[in-house]
Amino acid sequence: MTSKDCVKCTPTVNSPAEMSADDKEIGLKPEPLEIGAAWPILPVGTVVPATMFGEPVVLVSSKPDGSPVIFCRGGWKWLERWKLTTIRVLGGRVRACGTGRNGGYRADRFLIDGDGNHLILQRNGNLFDLRRSNIASVSRGLLKQVRVEKNRGPDYGKDVTLRDGRRRSCRKPNSPSAVQRVTAIMDGS
Repeated sequence: MTSKDCVKCTPTVNSPAEMSADDKEIGLKPEPLEIGAAWPILPVGTVVPATMFGEPVVLVSSKPDGSPVIFCRGGWKWLERWKLTTIRVLGGRVRACGTGRNGGYRADRFLIDGDGNHLILQRNGNLFDLRRSNIASVSRGLLKQVRVEKNRGPDYGKDVTLRDGRRRSCRKPNSPSAVQRVTAIMDGS
């Protein structure tokens, strides 16, 4: 990684000649962008600092349709606390690197509503309410298990009658179901 590969990020949209959809490195320290109720459409690979309702956030455009996702809700100061100096969007995935991390690492875990391992849900349904008490993180595996449990239907776990007339007991596990666990996460308990 050389200094000429790092591009200073500005809130203005870059021309297609300057952009590379597959690989884009952006140095930290751009100008902030004020965002209201509408999401901006950004070229793929753009990293923009923004202020949403007074909260500093960092937006990363890694989706093909240009819709950004919130990289972190603490702004650049939060990224600098993690000693991140460069954010790189490569093939739709976000990597971050900094001092001691020259190769970088997958930074998708910082994405809010990204394609990473956790889905970020808002407890009150307001996407722009960025208070920590409103944000709930649910793993995608747990949501997959919720779909499995809902497909089983209400009779799952009751006694089953086999073809020869015998009955087999299907006890439910003592641990809470995935539906109960997601409900507890959304309630904040």
